[in-house]
Amino acid sequence: RDIFRTAKMNVANLDSISVSFNVAYQQYFGTDVPAPLNDSLRVMISPDCGLTWLPTDYAKGGAGLATATPPSGTAFVPTAAQWRRETVVIKDFCTDNLQNIMVGFESYNDFGNNLYVDGINIVGYASVARNAVVKSINQPNAALCTTSFKPGVTIGNDGLDTIRTLKVNYQIDNGPVVTLNWTGELAKCGRIDLILANATSTVGTHTLKVFTSEPNGLSDLVPANDTLTKTFSIFAPAPSPIFEGFESTTFPTTNWGVQNVTGGTTWERSTQTNAPRTGVGALLLNNPNARNSYNALDYFISPIVINRSSFDSVLLDFDLSYRSGPQYPGSTIFPLDTLEILATQDCGQTFTSVWKKWGNELQTLNDPNYTTTNAFVPKKTAEWMHHHVYLTPSVGADNFQLYFAAKGNKQNNMWLDNINIYTKTLPQKLVDQGYLIYPNPFNNNFLIHQYDAETAMNLQSVQVFNAAGQLVWDKRYNGNANRQINVDMSAFAKGVYVLKMIYSNKTVVERIVKR
Repeated sequence: RDIFRTAKMNVANLDSISVSFNVAYQQYFGTDVPAPLNDSLRVMISPDCGLTWLPTDYAKGGAGLATATPPSGTAFVPTAAQWRRETVVIKDFCTDNLQNIMVGFESYNDFGNNLYVDGINIVGYASVARNAVVKSINQPNAALCTTSFKPGVTIGNDGLDTIRTLKVNYQIDNGPVVTLNWTGELAKCGRIDLILANATSTVGTHTLKVFTSEPNGLSDLVPANDTLTKTFSIFAPAPSPIFEGFESTTFPTTNWGVQNVTGGTTWERSTQTNAPRTGVGALLLNNPNARNSYNALDYFISPIVINRSSFDSVLLDFDLSYRSGPQYPGSTIFPLDTLEILATQDCGQTFTSVWKKWGNELQTLNDPNYTTTNAFVPKKTAEWMHHHVYLTPSVGADNFQLYFAAKGNKQNNMWLDNINIYTKTLPQKLVDQGYLIYPNPFNNNFLIHQYDAETAMNLQSVQVFNAAGQLVWDKRYNGNANRQINVDMSAFAKGVYVLKMIYSNKTVVERIVKR
């Protein structure tokens, strides 16, 4: 890493600065490297003469930084047409009470190609008298399990005048505007946390808009920073089975939610031709998008699943499609995309990991070492993989939600389809005696159902005898019996038979009838 830094600049009376510069870069890609290399450039500021550096909104690397394409295997020297003008506006000096700053241009060397910067121009904009700012929306959380809540916000003063009166307003979707008439004393660079009037909404995904108006009874001179919005979802308990196949044009559908934790792209519904596992829609996360950061985190959130102690099993099925990205098998610099499924029983306050894959285990193609720089779109059923997750040990008998947590590192598209959360309740007779034989009487086949894996493991043989005592069906096991065993009697005559099941700790004899 190398930083080219400016002189120290006094910003005490500035509202923001605009940093403009020219950049030229071409990725390196030759016979000696498996994929184009990804040098990067960041614009940063230092409040302490270069001891520490704070990031700004400008960070580009690889293809997103390149001004000349395609990648080349020679040292890059730009022509006049291979430059691009960039601008980053650095705001909110009150956040760190900045007085003097340096601007730094940091190059990260991935052993790629030459990087050029020229024509740096920095312009400061003075603070105004009245400038109230909505700094953040702290409440509600992105996921709520109640329809009633109180919005919480942080308000700041980036103007020169002390604010003594202010209107703080909020609106949910296109509903009525609710106003708090605040009075107090908020000096330049000051902040205050406020709890607004109680709000109610319905199950589903909503937008909360918070905006300020009339600082000191007058117009705000910088209205651009008066408003913030936040998307949140309200969830309600729902009985199983709960299925989402992404066929509805509404996304997310009622009682499902999306949380974009780190910005950039997030989970979306896609109807690309032939891409879904079934139907016309599937869930897509566009990881390689240039707007994403490394270690990006996005949640797709299920309804609250009603759970009971009477359920013998709680299960999850889903389809996944993923191809390794250009940095496979990854490194300490370029980590891989990851999909993790988290269970929560307190509306996202704490989580238990129930399933997690990345790298070779995440990909669904036959060749795990096949990587591509193209955004992956599945085109056939063979590029999908079905996954089955046994949830009971993690969720017990309490209600729960599932968070499909994608941890993206700009590698490749991730696809999901046919999410199914369901339960199984076994017949009481099966629970009591450890096995169940059905149907009985039967026509051609009957099924032997073992209560659990331990019971099946103890099964040593299954034998069927006719009325004359002759052995007509025989199967031996050595700890490898399935929990469900199908016995085909289609070749035998109607009548009464005797079924004998020999376990390591008992022998069961049952009368069965073929009709």
